[in-house]
Amino acid sequence: MAELKLEGLKSTLKKLDQIQKGISERKTRRLIMRKPAKVVVDAAKPAIPTSSRIHYRYNTPKLVKGRRAKKGSGVVVAAYIPGNLRKSIKRLNFRKSASEWIGPKLSKRGTGKSVFGLNETKVDGYYATFIAKGAANFRRRFLEPALAAKANEVLKLTEAAVDKELGRLENKTGLGK
Repeated sequence: MAELKLEGLKSTLKKLDQIQKGISERKTRRLIMRKPAKVVVDAAKPAIPTSSRIHYRYNTPKLVKGRRAKKGSGVVVAAYIPGNLRKSIKRLNFRKSASEWIGPKLSKRGTGKSVFGLNETKVDGYYATFIAKGAANFRRRFLEPALAAKANEVLKLTEAAVDKELGRLENKTGLGK
């Protein structure tokens, strides 16, 4: 009789181990956090300031070691249409990460002269750090307040997704029966 209980305990522990491995998989964790991440992205976008004019990024070679070239001199390498940063905030997909990341999508290197912000596909939010952490006496946080405002909703969505995934894994392993 004791051996029968021990076998039942072993099989239950084995099934629990399968459930734990199922949740620890990168794909599963990303699936669980997809909706909560979208809620934060949608809350952060309206808080991002939008300029009223086009901004440019220059390639300004150094004239003398340690000195910068004059403002406006150099070659224009990118133009940023107003609203580019707002469009660039997305869920980021890093292949080796098991977490969901939210932040500005950066353009790929070597694109040459570009105009960013005309459509959703070509965006470059490289200057998001300047706005969020401050540059030239200007500072506007947008991700932290969005997360704080939507914390309860994110928690509820996460709990619901975890419960759903646990139920699916329990049914798959036969533990829920």
